[in-house]
Amino acid sequence: MRKYIRIFLSVLTVLLCLSAAAACAGTQSEERPEETERPVAIEKLTLSYEQITYDPEYAEISGVDYDYEPRDAEDFQIGRLVRVVPEITPSSASYKTLNYTVTKGAEYIQDFETYEEGGITYAQFRVKNDAANIGKAVQISATSNGYTGEYADYNVTGTSEKDLIITEIPADDFALGIQENGALQEMGTLPHTVYIGETYVFDFIASSIVPSNATLAGGNVRYDDVYVKSGAATVRETDGGWALTADADAQDGGQIVLSARIGDVEKEYYLNVKKKAVGYVTLQGGEASINAGSSRTIGVSTATEDGIVSVPVTVTLLEGQDICTVIQEEGNYGSFELRVSEAAQGGEKIRVVAEADGVLSEVLEFTVSSVPVTGIVLSADTSETTVQKGQEIQLSAQIQPTNATYNTIEYKIVEEESSKRGGEYIGELDGYTGLLKIAYNGIYPDKITVVAVVDGQASNVITFTLEKTAVTSIEFVPNQTYLYVELGDVITLNARVNQDASVQDVTYTLDFGEETGSLNGNILTITEEEKEIYPQIRITARSADDPDVSAMIFINVIDSPFRIYLNGEAEFAYPLSTDEMVLTAEYMGEPVSLDEIEFEFYDEYYMETEDLSIEGNELVLQDWLYNQGTLLYYIDCYYGNEYSTIELHLIRSVENIIALPVDAENIKAGDEVKFNVYLFPQNVGYQDRVCLEIVSGTATVVDAETIYILPSAIPGSEVTARAYWEDDHGHKVYGETVTFTVKSGIESVEIVNIRETMYLGESYQLKAVYTPTNQSSHAIRYGLGMQYDEGFVTLDEETGVLTISDDPQYLLHTIKVRCYVIGAKITSQTYTIKVVGKTEEVVYRPADYETQISYIESRGVYLLKRGSELQFKAYTVDENGQELLADDVQWVPDDHSAQYLNIASDGTVSVKLSAPNITCSVSLFGMADGVAGEVIHIVLAKEISTVSEFEAIRDNYYGYYVLRNDIDYSYSSGDLALFEPLPVFYGILDGNGHQIRNIVFDTKSEAADYGMILHNYGEIRNLTVQTSISFYDSPEKQVRYVGGIAAVNHGTLYNCTVSSAKYFYVANENSYAGGLVGLNEGLITESRCYAIVFGDKYAGGIAGKNTGTIEGCANLRNLFVDEENAETGVSGIVGENSGTVTDSAHFAKVYVGLDDFNFSEEHEDMAA
Repeated sequence: MRKYIRIFLSVLTVLLCLSAAAACAGTQSEERPEETERPVAIEKLTLSYEQITYDPEYAEISGVDYDYEPRDAEDFQIGRLVRVVPEITPSSASYKTLNYTVTKGAEYIQDFETYEEGGITYAQFRVKNDAANIGKAVQISATSNGYTGEYADYNVTGTSEKDLIITEIPADDFALGIQENGALQEMGTLPHTVYIGETYVFDFIASSIVPSNATLAGGNVRYDDVYVKSGAATVRETDGGWALTADADAQDGGQIVLSARIGDVEKEYYLNVKKKAVGYVTLQGGEASINAGSSRTIGVSTATEDGIVSVPVTVTLLEGQDICTVIQEEGNYGSFELRVSEAAQGGEKIRVVAEADGVLSEVLEFTVSSVPVTGIVLSADTSETTVQKGQEIQLSAQIQPTNATYNTIEYKIVEEESSKRGGEYIGELDGYTGLLKIAYNGIYPDKITVVAVVDGQASNVITFTLEKTAVTSIEFVPNQTYLYVELGDVITLNARVNQDASVQDVTYTLDFGEETGSLNGNILTITEEEKEIYPQIRITARSADDPDVSAMIFINVIDSPFRIYLNGEAEFAYPLSTDEMVLTAEYMGEPVSLDEIEFEFYDEYYMETEDLSIEGNELVLQDWLYNQGTLLYYIDCYYGNEYSTIELHLIRSVENIIALPVDAENIKAGDEVKFNVYLFPQNVGYQDRVCLEIVSGTATVVDAETIYILPSAIPGSEVTARAYWEDDHGHKVYGETVTFTVKSGIESVEIVNIRETMYLGESYQLKAVYTPTNQSSHAIRYGLGMQYDEGFVTLDEETGVLTISDDPQYLLHTIKVRCYVIGAKITSQTYTIKVVGKTEEVVYRPADYETQISYIESRGVYLLKRGSELQFKAYTVDENGQELLADDVQWVPDDHSAQYLNIASDGTVSVKLSAPNITCSVSLFGMADGVAGEVIHIVLAKEISTVSEFEAIRDNYYGYYVLRNDIDYSYSSGDLALFEPLPVFYGILDGNGHQIRNIVFDTKSEAADYGMILHNYGEIRNLTVQTSISFYDSPEKQVRYVGGIAAVNHGTLYNCTVSSAKYFYVANENSYAGGLVGLNEGLITESRCYAIVFGDKYAGGIAGKNTGTIEGCANLRNLFVDEENAETGVSGIVGENSGTVTDSAHFAKVYVGLDDFNFSEEHEDMAA
């Protein structure tokens, strides 16, 4: 063990010696380093900048003396001192003295100097006090200078990691002012009122800026600004500050939040938007007459008590809506344009009124001038005057001048210049629309001439000619080329052209054979003179329209004394196969028995045949011949030595023909009726030989399948038609007749300008129209629905002019009228017209409405909230004072109403649930019989349901508010919050039957007056305020007026209540204490106090002092007044009265003397 102890002591001794030696060596090196010892080099040199906050010279330089507190480490403000601090690494470097150089921004600084401290060189400088340098950069570099000789290269250079950026002098505070009376007035904390459309100038109050040299602009940067944060306004910078203009369409009662800032300090100011009450609206319209088709610019002037203002204007036509249009350019409130229709008639009235902010202008009335018609130009939608059957042509008339006034254009057919067929014009013309339809009853060159007539003056005429259908064929009937005749025969020739040809006329010429016969027109007379030779006759038939279309027939004279006849025809016979065929013969003019004649029968090839035979005097056919087509046979007859022959053309007959109309149930005048035609047997052919004919009725044939019911066909009349088949030889087979009844083409008739009311002594022309209008050939007649007193009413059945007697005994009588169409058996409904006096005035009465709607009589407005509705009934008042419920009322809202209100035609006004919860005012008026009623003013209330929403009233003292529920100012913990009175109120506050509870006033306040509102200029209604006020005598407070609702009431309190769970005490010899108000200069009505009121001198249950009016109020709790200061007032109601108090009562006691009263105790038992 001892061995180990000796070793430990030896080691310890050595260590102590080494430590002492090291200490001695260190001391010697600091005093004098060995020349041969290497110095410690600087490894890194960096610079930083620090603000020097103690600067006694700053006040002299800037003229401002204040405590300098930089915002952060990089806030180097103009005019301020800056220290440059080096950081040397390592800190044991041998040399720390430095040389400084300004490497950037030397021109932005001044007073640069260096100094040593603790062997280290520091620098400082002052940033020049020039706002133009803000944002500029300064850079300083430093170089060590202590190393010399062989260690000179140990010197290093360093700079800051970041440049120094010069900053502005920030503002700590400021006040914004508004230019009034040539000086800036501080805005303060209360909202300021601005008027719509007006401009206000704001600027910073120089003396309010702290520090006073705070930078407003510098280095191309603005640090001050004023702008609109919210609301309908614009701001522009001017030489004198910032000019704010409240937009022309800003909402009355709205709010503008104006923001002002200098640097990082920003403040908001609240501006309440108001409309200056428009005093009058004036319209300037020039002459009272106005031309149809013209435009007139109407000037609008709106003015307040301060002069002309520009506000939105609503323009309404009271009369003439169907002939006039109002044109308003957006944003142009100084004028509008009236555009009168070209169809306006002379003498018609146009009445217009303008509304601005609930003020109506005088009615401006114009009479449409009668501009005479100087010319009428009739035109058609086609330039062709050649027309086809069935074609439709639209006529139109252009009136000259274009602004001429006239009644109606009537299109007519010129009778003396138009063709008729069967008593009908060849066209149908709609006299109203000008539609001309060419009928099917005409033939070329039939014409129809039309004209337009306006007020008895006629236009040019247009004549349309039916298009000509060419002749394409002609043939003799019967269709034969050779004809055999006897001496003395008189023959009527019949040749016809194609059926649809416009010209059916045919001419006949005798080409040769004049010795045999003579031709007169289509009558051929055979000579009776006996000759040895009778030359052949050739007759040519030619179309009168086209002579190149022709047909020929050759006629030969038979001079044999023997003749054979088939059904009376000699030589040629064309019987139907179904006909009875009788043969007769004669010789020398005397009959010959067929038994004496020998017959030979040959077919078309002249081969003898047994197809034919003779039975008695009839020619009999084999059965199979009846179903064949046309067959040719020759019958040779021999009588002694005499010979005669018959060329027999046996024609197959149609057995039956049926024609059926496609739609026989609804055939009207002017209709085309299509038929389906069937031939039997079905394979007979010859469909092209089918025709239709009218047996009876007012109709004409269009083609083989169509007939046309003429427009003049009387409804209920019958048309009978049938089809027939005809061959080339004049044989006809008729089908059964078809009869149908013509329906009325008119579906209905109505009086299109019927009125619900007419005035005594008024005449009015009714106008009826039937549907469809193309049934223009029917006349309308007018009639009364019942028998009336002679002299009461007359109605011209043709013109429709209805005239009412001016005898007042017929006032409110009714007249029934109707119309009917002649011949159509169509009658209109019966219309009822009430006889009234001429409307002079329109008045309204609201229907019963809910309690959630208030009528503010003092302001003449209705207070509504979202979801509430109110119905107005409009009544007309005539010149006799007779009042009637208006049936047809047009409700005209202002420009703002659409986004907030729904307005029904029955006068129901409801606030949209989607409407924003803001305060605003809107208006509307009703119009009946061209008369406008007074304007209805409606204010929309902002709904309040929380304390914070109630506190927001401070942002807009002009607003309209309604409580949705009770408002409780107590904290959730049960503690009561201190209430700061509203300094002023100008709007409307409707408690809606709810309470504001637990309002406690701060007795330490230096305010002179106390109340929920200090000065009320608005209207408070339907509100209960639960409050307690205790003010003890304190000379420094000088309380004057104290009230539960208002310290001073300049406005109106209606149906309000103040209650207090404790007492209501004011101890001040200068005070006026009232349960509701301290001083009443306005109106308090139907209100009550449930609070025990104590007053040192002037105290009342309703008001401490009254110079205004108190009506129908009651105090229901005891009143205490100090005996020494008791004054004569209205017992229990008013402490001091110089105003009016009526119908009010005090239902408790008035105690005088407070010396022995213990205010620290509850005194609920003191209630009456």
